[in-house]
Amino acid sequence: MYVIQVNEQDWLVGLWRGWLTLSLHPSGALVYRSLSAAEKAVSYYNEVAPGRDYAVKPAPVAAVLTT
Repeated sequence: MYVIQVNEQDWLVGLWRGWLTLSLHPSGALVYRSLSAAEKAVSYYNEVAPGRDYAVKPAPVAAVLTT
C-alpha cells in the first residue's frame, strides 16, 4: 500500500473540481494498492497539476487500516 507525498510536506487526496486536494497527515491521503498504480497516478498528477514534486511513499499503518 502506498500514498503520494507532495512537495515533501503534504499528502495527496485527489482532485476536486479541478483543484488538487491535500492532507496535512498521511492517514488522510488516498491509498494505492500497488506501487505501479501509485506511479501511474504520479504521472497523471504531473500532467494535470504540474510544478510540484510528487513522491510515492509506503502507506502508514493508520492510513491502511482506515481505508
